[in-house]
Amino acid sequence: AAVQEKQLYDYASSSSAKVVFTTQGAIVGDDEFRSIRITVTRDQRKIEILDGYTNEVKSSRAFSNNQAAFDTFLRALHNAGYMNTRDSKVTDERGVCPQGLRYIYELWDNDQQLHRGWSTSCTNKDGTFNGSALVVRRLFEDQITDYNDIVSGVQLR
Repeated sequence: AAVQEKQLYDYASSSSAKVVFTTQGAIVGDDEFRSIRITVTRDQRKIEILDGYTNEVKSSRAFSNNQAAFDTFLRALHNAGYMNTRDSKVTDERGVCPQGLRYIYELWDNDQQLHRGWSTSCTNKDGTFNGSALVVRRLFEDQITDYNDIVSGVQLR
């Protein structure tokens, strides 16, 4: 029998699995460049505000999580095409859509990156991500309690 490929929600029970969604701001000087990174694991939901192109953590907030919630979240991401990719002429998102936003979609387990896709706010033709970008973004934002309050002062453009 063929080995069944692991689905995203199959990682729900792993204590080391994490999905990471990063929104990068417009391409500006290092002192003004900001990103917002949301990481969800079986045990934690975390948001980090990142400074500069070296991604220094300026601030972060964390909330608890559990396996049932993580499983449901991963199934919602799966249904939104989180792991779907497509070929892209441009494989590196750096510098693409400079006036807009870049979105990065990752899956990690045991400190290994198992998946990475990206898209932009400029056009849905950019990037290797081939799922529903809006649904995925909302799913991640909705994992963070008081998301809008936390990011209200963050200038991405």
